[in-house]
Amino acid sequence: MATNINKSFSENPVPLNELKEFYRIDDTKLPKERPYLWNIYVMSLTGIVSFLDHQNTDSSVGLGGRGISLRNMKGILPEADGSDADQRCLCFGWTQADAIIAGANILRVEPGATFKAQYKDMEEYRKNELGKMEPPIRVLLTRNGFSSDELKYPIFNSKESKTVIATSKIGYKALEVEAEKLSPHHNPLDTCIFEILGDSQVDVKELMRRLKVNYGVDYADLEGGPRTSHEFFLLRLVDEFRVTISPVFIDSLNDEGERRPITLEGSGYNSVNAPTGTMIERRYFKEYTFIRSTVNYR
Repeated sequence: MATNINKSFSENPVPLNELKEFYRIDDTKLPKERPYLWNIYVMSLTGIVSFLDHQNTDSSVGLGGRGISLRNMKGILPEADGSDADQRCLCFGWTQADAIIAGANILRVEPGATFKAQYKDMEEYRKNELGKMEPPIRVLLTRNGFSSDELKYPIFNSKESKTVIATSKIGYKALEVEAEKLSPHHNPLDTCIFEILGDSQVDVKELMRRLKVNYGVDYADLEGGPRTSHEFFLLRLVDEFRVTISPVFIDSLNDEGERRPITLEGSGYNSVNAPTGTMIERRYFKEYTFIRSTVNYR
């Protein structure tokens, strides 16, 4: 399946036509009852996806992918010069998607996240070539809801695209309580759509069905985090894995002795049933490697 696996992106910023070639999805086979789903990550050379550095005042660096991708080190470390390519690849996935799915912890790590591509050429490509006139639906997974402080995050106060909160009955009740603590003249939940998917848990398989049937979602981007990604993998809902390998070596424990997370956090796979991958494409840019792989379940 793989073609041009030793090819490099030509320049920074990565040209749109090269992203279109690398992330081509028009020949993918769409599942009948749910969207085609890719899971995207940036990880270290040692497979770590977060420094888990609680002391860093910028949580997107200390806890999130920005630190792993070395975007905060651009202009300081020569190895970080390719970090812009990772950002372009991330945003291109959002551009392709009909929906972007993120676990609640993604917002807690990056409170300012709105999942907007922020590149003019990608906005034009989405509208003019893909025929998608609206931004992707933002789907937030939360079993227990969000606090009143978290409901002040920009994503709850942005009307640029639909925001769907996929939660449980317990989570919905908690959200109502927290929203009452805010200004009576502005309830951010008024602009959200709710999908209640269980009493105390969130049935993500049913969520995927509803995204297909009720929202017309054909392609979805899963942002994680690692526990959320693991759940989707165990339910055989992930079709493609997209990963950037960043040129940084990170060991397994942070300064407090906590184990740093990897892409899939949880249990369920062993030597008999662990999924395999088939390379779709691979690219390089400076010190960074970009991989697309199918997920083959056993």
